[in-house]
Amino acid sequence: MSFLFAGAMDQAEIMSAMEEHLAESPCDLVVIDSLSDLFRLGDLNDNSYTRRTYAHFAEIIQKHDVLIFFVHHTNKSTYQQRAHQANVQGAGSVVAKARAVFELKSAQSGFDSFLKVIKGNQISRSEKEQSYVLHFDEETFLFSNTGRKASDDEVQMRINQSLATGTGRDYLALFHGQPQCAMVDLKREAALLWKVREDTARKWIEQDCVRVRYGLYAPPGTVLTEVEDAHFEEELEESFVEMGEDD
Repeated sequence: MSFLFAGAMDQAEIMSAMEEHLAESPCDLVVIDSLSDLFRLGDLNDNSYTRRTYAHFAEIIQKHDVLIFFVHHTNKSTYQQRAHQANVQGAGSVVAKARAVFELKSAQSGFDSFLKVIKGNQISRSEKEQSYVLHFDEETFLFSNTGRKASDDEVQMRINQSLATGTGRDYLALFHGQPQCAMVDLKREAALLWKVREDTARKWIEQDCVRVRYGLYAPPGTVLTEVEDAHFEEELEESFVEMGEDD
């Protein structure tokens, strides 16, 4: 294993150094950390520029029969969302031109992480349906495969639990394991648990939790089912009718 520290290099210099190294010491895998560093003088959101950059690396791949793995980032706003190609930073061609794309999500509590295939031209659909559960060792900084897989719902729940605990506002304790609770009960419980005024607790609950329907909330990150969505829409329609009758 060898390392190339390319902090002061531009894209052309990095590629030239890679070519020279591969010619002298052939290998099977090159890891570039990170993709965005290659675009210091370009625009990662420019589809044409991104495609040209990939084309240059494709030439190296073909010439040296090597796999190039780019470490990249997702948009911060998508951390609580399900793994998806749209979460990847940059132009659409960042994903479109890649042969395979994996998204890694972390649940800070318990040091479990979840690796999901979000694109794979030669990877079966069954392999893309669930995430691989990995364990991160803080001493060795290595991931190990637990042998388990997790559904999107489980991953979402684990991440939301981690976030709820990490913010200091433990919504899991607030809901007492219930999937939904009324605001009147939540704000009263929160005021006692968090030692704040009920109006402050209400503001936090409205901000962080998911509104199921009027006066009823679910823990952060809860994904409403189609039935719940329909119920919510029906209640909205009924409220508008009642408002119209009062007028």
